[in-house]
Amino acid sequence: MSRIRPPHPPSITRFVLMSLVFVLGLLLCASSIQAQASPGGQWRQDIRAYAQNLVDAGLSPGLSVAVVTGDRVADGFGVGLADMETNMPVDAGTRFYIASSSKALTATAVVLMAAEGRIDLQAPVTRYLPTLRFGEGIDANDVTVHDLLAMTDGVSDAWPAVLRTAYSGEFTVPLLIDLFADYGASEEGRAFDYSNLPYNLLGLVIDAVDDGEMAPDGWKTVVRSRVLDPLSMHEVTARPSTLEADRIAMPHVLNGEGRFERVRLAKADANLHAAGGHFASARSLARFVAMHIGLGQLEGQAIFDPEVIAATHAEQARQDSQDFEYQRDGWGYGWDRALWGDERILQRFGGFTGYFSHMSFLPERGLGVVVLSNGRTRTPAAELLAGYIYARLLEHENLDAHYAEALEAAREETAVLGQRIAQSLAERAERLAPLPRPLSAYTGRFHNPAMGTMQWQAVAGGLEVWMGIAHARAEIFDAPQEQFRLTLTGGGSVAGFEFDEDGNVERLRWNGQDFLPIGGDH
Repeated sequence: MSRIRPPHPPSITRFVLMSLVFVLGLLLCASSIQAQASPGGQWRQDIRAYAQNLVDAGLSPGLSVAVVTGDRVADGFGVGLADMETNMPVDAGTRFYIASSSKALTATAVVLMAAEGRIDLQAPVTRYLPTLRFGEGIDANDVTVHDLLAMTDGVSDAWPAVLRTAYSGEFTVPLLIDLFADYGASEEGRAFDYSNLPYNLLGLVIDAVDDGEMAPDGWKTVVRSRVLDPLSMHEVTARPSTLEADRIAMPHVLNGEGRFERVRLAKADANLHAAGGHFASARSLARFVAMHIGLGQLEGQAIFDPEVIAATHAEQARQDSQDFEYQRDGWGYGWDRALWGDERILQRFGGFTGYFSHMSFLPERGLGVVVLSNGRTRTPAAELLAGYIYARLLEHENLDAHYAEALEAAREETAVLGQRIAQSLAERAERLAPLPRPLSAYTGRFHNPAMGTMQWQAVAGGLEVWMGIAHARAEIFDAPQEQFRLTLTGGGSVAGFEFDEDGNVERLRWNGQDFLPIGGDH
């Protein structure tokens, strides 16, 4: 396959020049990566044993794991259960939802299109989305494609677009464009400000450039044709409807006993988006990591231009945050730049109810790791295993004692968390009381122009709520106030009803928004 060459100015020149020293440094060391990435000993057995220990300790139902050395996937396996209700095991090909790890895939697709001359990174986003407008304090004509990639767009994130793209799945491109008109300037100004918004917009940009049809999920075809297919990432998909049920690891959360229990799969084709939109096996996602380590090369074959791939690793914005053992100090295009001790690491994590994804690599060492979990959103299992893998491959001293101690600490923390959950459940049970009206009084459809439509139904002696794909059981929160607790978006939030003098619903208030009854339902 021929390599993609960067075009002449102005499409991609600026960001290549800005990171020229960084790129040249990577290119100079690229030839030695394979030699550096040659771990010895029985490292595969050691890694498998530690992964199994994490599952046995109750830190995750299952794990999908892959290790990259140089530009090759050196190992891939699964441990534990994909579904604790059916005892379905995780194997090397089981797919997990990877949430925000998809941002790295989207960014790479955009930069490759820029290298082809299809997108100008320095052009205003309105060149590709001419009807786009933002709210007070921010002019859409001043926001470039680069700004979206670097998350320096300066636009405040708001709930309606997140709800529709990541949860309900009820949106069209014109509707999203209309919603963005209410998004004003961010309090962070033009500094790095992490959110889904800029990558949701990038999804619209690449679709507009690729075929101009502006379908809500057109970005899926672009990412597949530009990234997944060239790298033979056959176990990565943005269309889970194409997968058999036994190929998907089901989500699980901790219960009041500190044990995992399966919860409803809240992801489908319609609510997968460019900021978080794929199901993947670790071994297939690791091919993407191997290509980045190899600067466009995979298994000895040149796939993409090395300068283009290296430029995605260069710092495009500064950040200062701590995430597990990593001190994040910068952001590239789709990658967090961080320090793990003294080691430079590039990483992109993802979390959603019942899932956590760790994807990272040490560019100077030529080592990479992918760990996918179907347990807690921020499970320590994935981070402990990733750290152990790097430490084992780099032959750190006292790693067995260190990671055994860390595992025990995580087990104790999980037990404490289980106790807190049990306490919360007990407190919520105490709030249960008879409602002042029959369940039928709360049923019907309620609409908010920005948020969408909520449908409430009486089912099996309780109330069930739907917003498109999103679904939750309504739990009584405050009976006298006629308030209910919902988990439509993972965490709990309160919805309250207000009635008129005739006993009809006047409005439903949720997440600071008013939902009005749709005529004929009451």
